[in-house]
Amino acid sequence: MKKNALVMNKIALALFFAGCSTASPAAQPDQCADGKRPDNITQAGGNGVCMAIKVFSPAAVDARQPLIVLTHSDNGGSMTGDGFPTLARTISERFNSITIFMLRPGYRGNFGKSDGYANREDDDYSKANVEYMARALRDLRQAHPGKKVVMVGHSGGAAMTGLLLALHPELIEAAVLAGCPCDVGPWRRWRATSAGKSNIPWTNSLSPLDNTKQVSKRAVVIAITGEKDNNTLPQFSQTYIAALQRYGVEKAQFVLAAGATHVAVLRAPEFFEAIQSAVRAVSNSPD
Repeated sequence: MKKNALVMNKIALALFFAGCSTASPAAQPDQCADGKRPDNITQAGGNGVCMAIKVFSPAAVDARQPLIVLTHSDNGGSMTGDGFPTLARTISERFNSITIFMLRPGYRGNFGKSDGYANREDDDYSKANVEYMARALRDLRQAHPGKKVVMVGHSGGAAMTGLLLALHPELIEAAVLAGCPCDVGPWRRWRATSAGKSNIPWTNSLSPLDNTKQVSKRAVVIAITGEKDNNTLPQFSQTYIAALQRYGVEKAQFVLAAGATHVAVLRAPEFFEAIQSAVRAVSNSPD
């Protein structure tokens, strides 16, 4: 009996130490994956998952202006280059507003990498990724108390913004969705057909159109698509905006950018007019 008990004790101790050597410590609420605290300057979020951010402040910040958060299109987890940071700087200077460029989950840029997961095939408009971005937005709001938020997204970033509007309506007062694939299922089928390929449905992604009922009726939502956009097509945003209007979102509108393509919409005058409209609506709205 004593010999058996000794053997059992040795087995139990071996299992205990094996578990200790392989188990990773639980993520702390105020930590990123690298173990650092989010500073809301280079990283925002927590619970082991933070979004990489870059903050742009104009020479003269207008305290009445909202916080503008810009997020990007799909590219399989890589968003290097200066295109979006330069756009964020332009927006900041044009509207005298603090503007933050946020890398989506799992994306790497020149200034850092967001925690989370990005799909190489871009099928990552997932509930988990929405929650990761929501945590980052919540922390940014706390770091900029009293400021409302205008979120600007392009393409896949527009889809993520539409999902944040629905699943976390308390975090965004206004949104500009540029080139949005807002009706994900039909959009994917059209993309496959137009390219002469077989349709492989996305299984991870949510669709903004399927969540329109949850968007706050007080939200300002402007969807803008280029007239010559052969990627997302105007109809996918038009269908989304029509659904929002049916559910009582009175400040939802669609804008067609004359002559603009999917990428050139970000340089179109209608794009900056849409941001101006969103900023003005939020700045003038009551608390």
